[in-house]
Amino acid sequence: HWKDQSGNGNDAEQNTPGSQPQIHDGTVDTDLITENGKPALKFANDDLAFLGTDAPLTSLFFVYRGAATRNYFLYEDANQRMRWESNGAYLVKSGDYDFASGFVQDDTQKLNVILRTGSSSATGYQDGTSVATWAGLTSSNWDFNKFGATPSAVVYLQELFVWESDQSSNRPDIEENINSEYLIYQPT
Repeated sequence: HWKDQSGNGNDAEQNTPGSQPQIHDGTVDTDLITENGKPALKFANDDLAFLGTDAPLTSLFFVYRGAATRNYFLYEDANQRMRWESNGAYLVKSGDYDFASGFVQDDTQKLNVILRTGSSSATGYQDGTSVATWAGLTSSNWDFNKFGATPSAVVYLQELFVWESDQSSNRPDIEENINSEYLIYQPT
């Protein structure tokens, strides 16, 4: 169960034991899964589903590590998903692929930010730097009901922040706050 700490009730859960992400790889507490010394969830063909309504992709901040092969992160079904690859990120809607170059997917921990800038556009940031833009997206429906990894992908997730409002003006402060906890791209 992933608790929505905002109090808005957008919790996420997975009731099928075989589809639940791992929090540890062994039988004792010392086998906790960590990234950069902090606890992480490991998704390997696993997902958590948002309860109630879908999560709107308006302002999204997440601490994430995936291999340099195809990784899925947010998705509704096979035709609506966000996919990360070594050469960038794709927003896939109803069979159409929208590409955003500049995102690095190299099996290292990253702080990624995606800010919706209009009904058919978005801007991406990685480790505090603007790296990508999407334009001409094929749908104004940016809602996703699951996060995790689909078959053949392994993803490690530590933080996920989703806002229904534009957080562009707060982005540097939010990134600084997250980075001070995880020390991803610069020391405090």
